[in-house]
Amino acid sequence: MNWRPNFLSAIGLLTLLCVMLPGTLRADTVYTYTGNDYTTCFGTYSNGTPGTCGGPYALSLTFVLTTPLVVSDITADVSTFSFTDGTGLTLTNANSSSYDFTVLGITNGAITQWNMNACKDIACATSAGTANNPVTVEDFSVTGKVIGFGDIASGPGTWTVTSTPEPGSLLLLGSGLCALAGRIRRR
Repeated sequence: MNWRPNFLSAIGLLTLLCVMLPGTLRADTVYTYTGNDYTTCFGTYSNGTPGTCGGPYALSLTFVLTTPLVVSDITADVSTFSFTDGTGLTLTNANSSSYDFTVLGITNGAITQWNMNACKDIACATSAGTANNPVTVEDFSVTGKVIGFGDIASGPGTWTVTSTPEPGSLLLLGSGLCALAGRIRRR
């Protein structure tokens, strides 16, 4: 009796079963916030007249979440992030000295209220908003001296969500399908 083909088939079918279980299908989820252009600008965002904007400045935020989205402080679950503002300044987890991400409201899986920020020494980026409030504040600033500050009277921007499957899940699926195909072929 040749036990090797039966053993390989059993391992392959077991990996296929593992892929079908919900716990193995977890994927990183990328959340991207695209803010509307600032309607009121101060500091370096201003064109010299306080309150007016010198360019199309808007805060954009992208972060990758390794666990399901919940209403709470999700800082520990964010694997990477990037704040940009249209001026070339970018804050990421690699160059920030501190950061925090708090989700305050979720409706139908979408973020509706949030407070998120990152700081590098004295440069900070903040995104705070609510989908129901027509005003949201997003800014880059320096303690004691504003380098950029913007309000958005037109309302907050939009969130988009994308998921990427884990390579391990795809590997398990492939090996399980190969084992299943081998078993069918042998019969």
